[in-house]
Amino acid sequence: MRRALEDRFARAIAGAGAAPRGPSWPPLALPSALRESLVEAARREACPAAVVEHYCQKMPALLVEQLRPDDAARELLHRPLLLARLPRLRAALDGLFAALVGAGVEARALVGAETAEALIAARPTAMALYSHTLFGSGLPLLGAYPTDRAALAVELERGDADELVDRRWSSHLVHELCHGPAREYDGPPAPWLIAEAAATHLGAAARVAHLFPEEAGEALRGVSLFVLVGDVMARRFGRAALWGVALGTPTAELFGARVAQALDEAGWEDWRARQQAPFARDALGAAAWVKQIDLARAGEDATLAAAGARAWPTLPWWSEPVDEADRAMVARAVSALFVVNAMAPDFQTLPSEPPGARLWLDVEACTLRAEPRADGVFGEPAWWLFPPPLARTLAERGARRVRIEGATRGRRGAIAAALVELADGRGALPAEVEL
Repeated sequence: MRRALEDRFARAIAGAGAAPRGPSWPPLALPSALRESLVEAARREACPAAVVEHYCQKMPALLVEQLRPDDAARELLHRPLLLARLPRLRAALDGLFAALVGAGVEARALVGAETAEALIAARPTAMALYSHTLFGSGLPLLGAYPTDRAALAVELERGDADELVDRRWSSHLVHELCHGPAREYDGPPAPWLIAEAAATHLGAAARVAHLFPEEAGEALRGVSLFVLVGDVMARRFGRAALWGVALGTPTAELFGARVAQALDEAGWEDWRARQQAPFARDALGAAAWVKQIDLARAGEDATLAAAGARAWPTLPWWSEPVDEADRAMVARAVSALFVVNAMAPDFQTLPSEPPGARLWLDVEACTLRAEPRADGVFGEPAWWLFPPPLARTLAERGARRVRIEGATRGRRGAIAAALVELADGRGALPAEVEL
């Protein structure tokens, strides 16, 4: 089947016409990670023809179309990247290298260089930067699809080209770098959700606004819940282990054989339930995945669906002593509720104040949430995991729900600190607490 997939991809490329590429770019080819995933799906009798068509027909045709600089928006993909004029990209690349060095991960192995300057010198355009990443040989760059470029063309008429590239594409380019380099696989890679969790978590470490924006247009769209899974994985196994997924290190080496097996089984269970090309909506199952991770660490076997149905007070993490790493997770939980996925006019993740300036903490559900937003088109109402040991300390003192008033972007840090202080306190609490 491998040969059949590769041949179909090659025919799609040939039929799409000329695809101008730089001399240092790799050949256009079906990315090995995708090929091996399709082969394994076929072996499991779970590989619909529509999925093969998506990756071996539609995507290569879109990539070729994207490579042709036939309009002003596509020309931007081939415009030289000048870091002095791209402050978001510069900050994210510097943050990426700093995060990798801090975690003891070899930057050159993952990114292909050791500094931002060296990377851009070797790959001086957006498409050159993308072409060497995990999916760069066979998928179009996200954020530059035809519908995206229509919006970009309007902005370009009245805006600065470098500012537009920086705001609209920096997050996508750095995200693809966080997936690691193109590599050959001889079997299926890590489950897609785990690969996305690793890449988005690393991207948030590089520049948090690329996942949780401060301004319109700068963020990846609709993927923040992947970061939640990444936060839990990093909490449990360390950042270096999580980011090792992007280096192609087997998950059994990173997380242990039992957890790796549980993740693999969860991935195929999830796949069988939908059998569609992966999209951001897959992150909506984050709650079940983090429960599955908790059970697997404790040596308990469960399907993804069964794990998702478990109440947090029945899971191991709930009963653990509060750790400083749990407290550190609260700031992200609060910040994650200050964004919305909306049409503006194209699909974007935007900064947003919670409706009514109010947040809720459901204690036994370990869920911090906002009320539904009228303009939200995906993933509403916004929610995030509140660390279970901190929730347990509140429950033991009688709290069942916490209402947080005056929840504005300017008070995010104060809200997180107040929640930690409340959980660390002593004495009885009413069933509903107001902050």
